[in-house]
Amino acid sequence: MLKKTLNEVLKKTLSSLKAKVGIQERFGQQDHLERYTRKHSLEIHGIPEKLYKSTDDVIIKLGERLDVPIAKEEIDISHKLYNGKNHPKSTVVKFINY
Repeated sequence: MLKKTLNEVLKKTLSSLKAKVGIQERFGQQDHLERYTRKHSLEIHGIPEKLYKSTDDVIIKLGERLDVPIAKEEIDISHKLYNGKNHPKSTVVKFINY
């Protein structure tokens, strides 16, 4: 009787652990997918907002300063990130290709 009860407890524990592993594997796959979708994006900090009107223009000028030619056609989308009232705004750019 004790052997049967112990066996049942172990089976329940094993089942529970298998479920936890399955959840962790799904989260790992989701994390990989999120990283894959962000690989075309770049977040830029420290550029004063009053120096530019268009975020695309600041990306192109930054590329020029770094000797990395960036054409407007290579930018999928760019925009400012609002970090709160007292924090400087960051710029996020998503490129067509990486």
